[in-house]
Amino acid sequence: MPVGTAVRIILAVRVLSFITLVGVIAAGLPIALELLKEPRDELLMITLLASGIGVIAALFVLAHIRLRVPRLERWAFFQKLLTVAGDFRLLLTPSHGIASAWAAALAQHLLRVGVLAALATGLGLDIPLATLFAFATAALLMAMVPISFGGWGIREIAFVYLLGAAGVSAEAALSLSIAFGLLRVLMGVIGGLAWVVANDGHFHVDAPSA
Repeated sequence: MPVGTAVRIILAVRVLSFITLVGVIAAGLPIALELLKEPRDELLMITLLASGIGVIAALFVLAHIRLRVPRLERWAFFQKLLTVAGDFRLLLTPSHGIASAWAAALAQHLLRVGVLAALATGLGLDIPLATLFAFATAALLMAMVPISFGGWGIREIAFVYLLGAAGVSAEAALSLSIAFGLLRVLMGVIGGLAWVVANDGHFHVDAPSA
């Protein structure tokens, strides 16, 4: 597979993940506002959601309205942004495959909440499922900002602050975030070993029939 194609696939997956995560955060916002005590924390949650919606709106505009800005068009980053927007437009095309992709992207976030709840129970942390649904998803959105390796550091800060605003101790929030991060590393190692052991034909996809 050409590198450019692989990059487009990865970016499309990230767009799907981002948009569905914003949707989950929107669903959990009423719970978050009910649990929060400080107006500044409520403002943070609303601002975070509004920022996510703003990014989605910008992608939608770029995908459907052709902007003629010569100076920007000569900028390599802007060209890449247009490519992402074009792929986003394709992701809005009704089809069985696209619908499955959206459903899978949404399911992954709900599964992550379930994984966090299981980890919290296993670690003996008294964190309600509703709290994790409302705040852990927002923390994971903040961890998507590409300024750290695998979200480490950003995720921990977000967990400690957001879960702390809901009454969870800093130690519990930090332990949960680290356990979640280590679990992702472990799953990545298992997946990597499976990829090394399996032959190339095992991962072959017949695109026309997919």
